Parts: sequence; C-alpha cells; structure tokens
Amino acid sequence: MRDKPYPIRTCIVCGHKDYKSNLLRIACHEGEIRLDKEQKFPGRGVYVCTNVSCLQKLNSSRIQKRLINLLQKSLQEVTYKKFQQEVKEFLSKYGQN
Repeated sequence: MRDKPYPIRTCIVCGHKDYKSNLLRIACHEGEIRLDKEQKFPGRGVYVCTNVSCLQKLNSSRIQKRLINLLQKSLQEVTYKKFQQEVKEFLSKYGQN
C-alpha cells in the first residue's frame, strides 16, 4: 500500500491537472529540448497533456516562450524546430487520445 500521494502535475498548455504518469514530460537533454517519454532525463521538466490539441499548440510562439521560461534555458531556433519535428512524429505514431 502506498503511504504518500501520487504526484500531480499541470499541463503548460491548458492548465489541466493530472497524475504525473498520465502527462508527457518535456525536458532539456544535452542542450536540446526533448519529449521525455520515460520521464528519466535529469533536470527541470514541464508537462503537457497527451491529447492532440495540446500537442499541436506546442508549436505556437506563446507556448514556445513559456516553455523557454519554465525550463530556464535559452534555445536556438534550430533546436526548437527539432523539438517540433519530434512532436509531429509522436502525434503520427500515437495518434489521438
């Protein structure tokens, strides 16, 4: 039996609160912003819902600025374009939730 409560995190796009295991983690790994599907990358991370609308909104400039601010990293445009491609691949692989 588990004595402590399960960790709850907030989606940076829609603000929905859910269990950490139900959200997708985004973190900086080796200087690049990445989808952390296993939630194992070290350091600061942010969370996003796995539904298609939240994942598509990651491409907006408002969310990009928020992501950079929350991760406390300065990212180059090239790095963010790689991240956008990774999100598109994730959407095509896992479809809609």
